[in-house]
Amino acid sequence: MFLCLPTLLLAQVDMDENWQRLWEEWVEQTDQESIPDEVIELIEDCRLHPINLNDTTNDRLLMLPFLSQFQREALHDYIVMNGPLFSLAELEVINGFDSRTIRMLSPLVYVGEMPSGKLPSLKTLLTKGHGNLVVGGKRTLERARGYYDSIYRGDPYRTYFRYHYQFGETLQLQLSGEKDAGEAFAFEDGQAGFDHYAGYLALNNIGRMSRLVVGNYYLQFGQGLTLWNGFSPWITETYQHRLATGIRPAGGMSEYGMQRGAATTIKVCRKLELSTFYSHNSLDATLPRNGTETQVQSLYQSGYHRTKTEYQKRNLLTEQLFGADLRWNGRYLNAGMVGYHSLYSKEIIPQDQYYNKFSFRGNQNSVGGIYASYLLNRWLLFGEASLSDRNDLLQDRDSTLPLSAIVGVQLILDGTTRLSLSYRHYSPTYQNLHGSAIGENSSNANEQGVLFALQSQLFWGIKIDATANLYQFPMPKYGVFYPSHGQYGRISLSKDFNRHLNLHLQYRNKGKEQNVSLSSVDTSLFTLDPHLYTLESTSRQQLQLRLNYLPNDRLTLSTRADYSWHNGDYHTTTRGILLLQDVSYHDDNCRHPFSLTGRAAAFCIGSYDARIYAMESDLLYEFASLALQGRGLRTYLLARVDLSEHWTLSAKYGLVLYSDRDIIGSGYELIPHNHKQEIKIQLRLRF
Repeated sequence: MFLCLPTLLLAQVDMDENWQRLWEEWVEQTDQESIPDEVIELIEDCRLHPINLNDTTNDRLLMLPFLSQFQREALHDYIVMNGPLFSLAELEVINGFDSRTIRMLSPLVYVGEMPSGKLPSLKTLLTKGHGNLVVGGKRTLERARGYYDSIYRGDPYRTYFRYHYQFGETLQLQLSGEKDAGEAFAFEDGQAGFDHYAGYLALNNIGRMSRLVVGNYYLQFGQGLTLWNGFSPWITETYQHRLATGIRPAGGMSEYGMQRGAATTIKVCRKLELSTFYSHNSLDATLPRNGTETQVQSLYQSGYHRTKTEYQKRNLLTEQLFGADLRWNGRYLNAGMVGYHSLYSKEIIPQDQYYNKFSFRGNQNSVGGIYASYLLNRWLLFGEASLSDRNDLLQDRDSTLPLSAIVGVQLILDGTTRLSLSYRHYSPTYQNLHGSAIGENSSNANEQGVLFALQSQLFWGIKIDATANLYQFPMPKYGVFYPSHGQYGRISLSKDFNRHLNLHLQYRNKGKEQNVSLSSVDTSLFTLDPHLYTLESTSRQQLQLRLNYLPNDRLTLSTRADYSWHNGDYHTTTRGILLLQDVSYHDDNCRHPFSLTGRAAAFCIGSYDARIYAMESDLLYEFASLALQGRGLRTYLLARVDLSEHWTLSAKYGLVLYSDRDIIGSGYELIPHNHKQEIKIQLRLRF
């Protein structure tokens, strides 16, 4: 009866079902309820300014997280042998391009003539490009405790603007500003209106200079072990080998995770590139309780400055980072070396806890590494090794060398079967605040593991996608005071009955060990102090069934059912169920093209441990994946209309209604109601 609700919730089709599955896998693995800004910006930027597939030298293809080195090489070889593509339909005959990849590529690419290579005049750069201005805001209608008690410095509105100008691939300019709900729009204490500003100027392919970025940027080299900022998916796709983009402008509204300064890449010769970078960035930090003004305890990365205490953490620490990368881009061999040195204005002294024994401490650090990949027919071998500075406090004979490494291999058997295997060994003493390679830990230290992935096609056109990740932590870590281990497994089956009907079945199992207080168990079994901890083996499993149906080119229906359960050695099993219905409709042929997106979902989930993530469509440059728990209903309606050729108006209303509680949230975000409503509105100008 629920799936046949008469309420017609119409929707836009902005987020392909394959994209939705990819993002849900990512948030499930990272336990984050939002997609990083730079990923959203990348996808939307490609929608506005599609990539020319005939330009195989365009490094924007490297940024797409679902393309592999094999596919890029296969595309390059096809164009060399047969000439430029005439239509996207030709991708179907290129080895390695399956229907799923083509569907995800379609809205982001086009087939056109090769760029002339001539540098346009300055007047042309500044007047003949394309501009995009987005302004918007959102608020929760119910007021939280932070507003009732006048604890928050500002109003409950999140407001922002984002201006982007682009001339082909040559020039990009962006400026954005934002304040979160609860933050003040003020001109005092060093704040100039919005709480956070970001921007950059990027120039590409000017003589020997491949790229120059002034402002905010990301650094991505090798496999991410030595230096990698920004989005770093690994478990969401079969391909574990990363296609590093080097220097990339950072235009998102995130307040951490990027560099701020200047960076450039120079072509030394045809296949040799040198990248240099310098960053001077202000970071939020937490002061130690009994420390001095020359010390900080940890980095504060939430980005919120709503209360007086949160605002006092703002820009407490300054980081200077400089380094270089030298890499060889061959036809089959790619190799390089990268290193950087960072200086901090204050000494970082983490909290004195047993699990912090090997955490970074000090006011400077150096990290260097080498990486390589070799493509041989259907085989791709890759790896990276990285060495960090040995901390003065760790100069004892028992400490291990601060070296971390990862090696892997990928194999394409045919157009539908792909295998991937990697091994990682990260030393407990390795210290790097700017790395993000494959791993389950929050940093690339204190971990050993093996990751296997398979993608193939079975009988009757059924596609299989499976992942297995086995890992262990040799030393204690946050929340686990003993050596521990864990595993993650995923297997999904999908079947395209025709272009209108798709069925997807997926099973996930994530097991790990975690602390459990003896006081929460049966203390009569123990003679130890009940405040001590022991390890508990836990497992969270989830089964998902999804049916997508497209009756016509305008209407899309998506039905989903999830069942999850969580159990542990000392806890009873908790279960959860989610029933979800999406209906989408768009009309691009009327006077004012419009689209509507909606959802009705019912959930009954026993605890946060059995939580279920549900990705939602959202406004431009925004996506969210709610971690549902408790018992209630979730619904939203998203509308978009093109007022004219240049103006677009979008709005979203969301409601979550609980039947098992009278309050929502905790602390300053506590809402004294069993419902929570959110309204978002956005206006966009294209010129």
